[in-house]
Amino acid sequence: SRPPVADGKRHVLALGECYGCGWGGDDYDVCAEVMDASDSSTRVYNLAAPGYGTDQSYIGLEAFLEQHPEVRFSSAVLLLFVDNDIQDVSETTRYTFPKPRFTIKNGALELTNVPVPESRLDYYETERRPAREGELGLSWRNSSHLYNRLIGVRRLLISDLENFPNVWRVQSESTARGYRLRDGLIVMRHVLAAIKALTAQHGM
Repeated sequence: SRPPVADGKRHVLALGECYGCGWGGDDYDVCAEVMDASDSSTRVYNLAAPGYGTDQSYIGLEAFLEQHPEVRFSSAVLLLFVDNDIQDVSETTRYTFPKPRFTIKNGALELTNVPVPESRLDYYETERRPAREGELGLSWRNSSHLYNRLIGVRRLLISDLENFPNVWRVQSESTARGYRLRDGLIVMRHVLAAIKALTAQHGM
């Protein structure tokens, strides 16, 4: 749906992830809502989404501005940044959901993993299908994200305990995380520059 156009007000777009959208909290406690309510001359639009990285916030901002050319956001874009966003931009899957990922090619952002695959990680052992009588576990697996997260954590713990003596495996994973962090920092710098350039194009 189209956002209401509040004539005569400053418009602010708020970007971010679960903290920005207020995951687990009441609507009136979300920072964008507090800002909107505290200043009658400002209209704040909250574009934050749970699990988003800064790369997805940029993609969402770009799409929003394309879809709503009638709204002029003359004030600012506010980006809520959390430290795990650096890891978010370096991955093609976060929180068991596939996602797009930017890489750097010839000094510029290049979007990969699009279209985003529909499949989830193999925490989900079977495709969604109606549960037969007595298949309580399958029913929960089909309908509960929390159930699947707990099953995934259990598998990771069992895997770590079984492989605990394998120090080389642990060191290799640590090294891989280090490379992803380095790549994430490089991509993050480019994504932030792209957000700044996009907002400048729209007079923000």
